[in-house]
Amino acid sequence: MIDTIVLMIDDKNFSILDHNRFNPSTEFLYQPVKFNSHGEQKFICNPTKKEKEKYYFPRLSIHKRFYGAGFGVTMKIEFSAPKLLFQNNFQELDDADFDSVIQILSSRMQELKIFIHPDVLKKAYVQKIDYSKNIFLDNYTVPKSA
Repeated sequence: MIDTIVLMIDDKNFSILDHNRFNPSTEFLYQPVKFNSHGEQKFICNPTKKEKEKYYFPRLSIHKRFYGAGFGVTMKIEFSAPKLLFQNNFQELDDADFDSVIQILSSRMQELKIFIHPDVLKKAYVQKIDYSKNIFLDNYTVPKSA
């Protein structure tokens, strides 16, 4: 089963509707600023406490990296697919759930004031996938001894 997924989206494929959702604000994202020692700037978008009580949200970060004569901007979207769809990570997904995951992810992104078209999410570069499998132990065996 797929659990955690990390997607990378190029800045041409998303719109930030509220720059102040990020820390620091992305309002001046495309203006020259000092980069850290790794040639990068990072902007984090966390859901509010009230939003977390309502739904599960993806973790977002925008990375601005220095490349020779210029810089590149990408958004990293990290989420647990089962938590997004089922609000838990015990139920397993199958291929039929793909469109639902994309629609919910797109909707949650809009709630975080970021617009990404669902078709962009479908074709996004997958940087990482963590797989898991739920195994039921019905004889009081603990996972360490199984």
